[in-house]
Amino acid sequence: MTDRSPYTLTSTAVTATAVVGGVGTAAGTRWYRELDKPPWQPPGWAFGPAWTVLYVLLAVAGGRALTVGGEGARRRYLRAYLANLALNAGWTWLFFRARRPALATAEAVLLAASTPTSRAGPGCWTAGPGPRWCPTWRGRRSPPR
Repeated sequence: MTDRSPYTLTSTAVTATAVVGGVGTAAGTRWYRELDKPPWQPPGWAFGPAWTVLYVLLAVAGGRALTVGGEGARRRYLRAYLANLALNAGWTWLFFRARRPALATAEAVLLAASTPTSRAGPGCWTAGPGPRWCPTWRGRRSPPR
């Protein structure tokens, strides 16, 4: 890894994900408006603020994760993190632009499986059969300040 701040790296990656995903979103199309959506779907205006908060949290958590563990673990985590972001951005293109909800659903399963923390439990990550890699604050009531 380079000497760049991990927070700069994750913020840049998340911003690129948001831009690519945003360009792929087409919620105003007739096709989308005519989909049979559940009554509990949030209003359209809620998606921007919600995704902004989620993306900020992704960047901060990713940056923080890249500050602990050995070099090999950080590299594996970064690869998984970037693959997860690519799947995140790709979903909107499959759903909104390609208009393939079934394929987008399958991709969402891959997206969930690619989430680094999903592999070893909350707050942990592993790259295969090796030991679990967990942030140093795991098990405490809150992260250290």
